[in-house]
Amino acid sequence: MSLIKAPLPPGLLYFPDWLSDAEHDSAVSEIDSHEFDTGLTRRVQHYGARYDYVSAQIAKIGSALPIPKNLYLIAERLFNECNFERIPEQVIVNEYRSDQGIAAHTDKDSFGPMVATISLIENWYMTFLSPDRREAIDVLLAKNSLAIMTGASRSQWTHEIKKRKNERIGGLIIPRIRRLSMTFRTINPPRYWQRVVDGTTEGIYRLENGKFDKYAQNRWQISDRYETKLDPEFIEINEAEANKLIG
Repeated sequence: MSLIKAPLPPGLLYFPDWLSDAEHDSAVSEIDSHEFDTGLTRRVQHYGARYDYVSAQIAKIGSALPIPKNLYLIAERLFNECNFERIPEQVIVNEYRSDQGIAAHTDKDSFGPMVATISLIENWYMTFLSPDRREAIDVLLAKNSLAIMTGASRSQWTHEIKKRKNERIGGLIIPRIRRLSMTFRTINPPRYWQRVVDGTTEGIYRLENGKFDKYAQNRWQISDRYETKLDPEFIEINEAEANKLIG
């Protein structure tokens, strides 16, 4: 696999023709054999774990249909060939037609450090915008290509698909018809802390899905403390230890 030489945002890895034509056709066939969710302007499919676009929260693994075999084989390739920490647990399929797009965003911290997007059917541009909004880089996500967001491109630069009816590629104006993308992500497990004050446990805290919660009144409640503000009184513990302490 070779990287293209076009300018890329820091941390973005791009591999043209990473997917074979046979893998491409199998993936498209697999996707089109399943029902799409029509709750958004664009149609989507969720596998492994469902993402709630209203609350911007990822549900637990198993909250969506299992990743289909042909897509899971691709997930295994990402683990074996691309330094993913483990086989991705979640896949979202997005279908874009004509002038559809997706607003500028960064993927939530509840997902792992690497986010992979594989493009199917057509070649569309994705626009990356720097944190200070002074630099925009258009990256052509070609059919069969793999783009992996790591580092700054994952956590600091936003990415979007602009709404327009055509793409200008190599001096040609090409009408958009239909593009599918498969986004593969790992899901960060919850983290737990025990806060000890004067030798006594003050509380048990959990970071999950971007929310920092305290266990109180027999349930998890949103805390006004955040991971970035943890002090030495907080001791990180594992889930089993946390469950034992909250009894």
